[in-house]
Amino acid sequence: MSALERPLPLTPTLDEVAHALVAESALEMLDEEGDALEVWTIACEGAMVDASAPRLQVHEGMTLSAELMLDGLPYAVRVRVEQAGYRSEKRASLRCRVTQVAPAGARRGEQRVELAVSGSLHALSCDRLPDRHEFRADLVDLSAGSVGFRADDVRLAPGDLLALHCRFFEGTLEAAARVMAVTPVRSGNLRVGCRLESLDAPTATMLGQVVERLRGAA
Repeated sequence: MSALERPLPLTPTLDEVAHALVAESALEMLDEEGDALEVWTIACEGAMVDASAPRLQVHEGMTLSAELMLDGLPYAVRVRVEQAGYRSEKRASLRCRVTQVAPAGARRGEQRVELAVSGSLHALSCDRLPDRHEFRADLVDLSAGSVGFRADDVRLAPGDLLALHCRFFEGTLEAAARVMAVTPVRSGNLRVGCRLESLDAPTATMLGQVVERLRGAA
């Protein structure tokens, strides 16, 4: 079958997106103004998702958006806040309905690719890890501005700031990595998604070259 004859991947259903949001456990979403807020996803029923978000940043009727990787492809997802209530002094409880899913229009260099590379990290500013605590991790995906890895330290949490060191054929990546999502994948292991912060121009160029090579190999 030629490339032109291959069927396009089916767009995930709204119910499937809801389950994927819950699997993320915590993720960064954008409001209508483009401001980021950390949303914790708890459970779902159909296309409805129970979640939590900063109390002063959310209200009923607002729309939140995010980008999710589903079956290895990036999708733009939108949810509508149907209910917003009090959860704690800082957090609101939310009941959200998934309203839209579409292939993400990310630029080529921003798309995420899979990989299998070992790296080292140490804690810079973490809630439950001592400063300079070091551990090994297996990197599983990468984009020009983010990285995903598996680790066995269950103390990692969204908001933690780590220093990442990893070697590629194109060069060495040394960057600050902000934990955006933590998902248990099996006993004693976590799937951790991070945003790479304050990348200088040479490092950003090197990462773009890594992504291009991996995309070509795929």
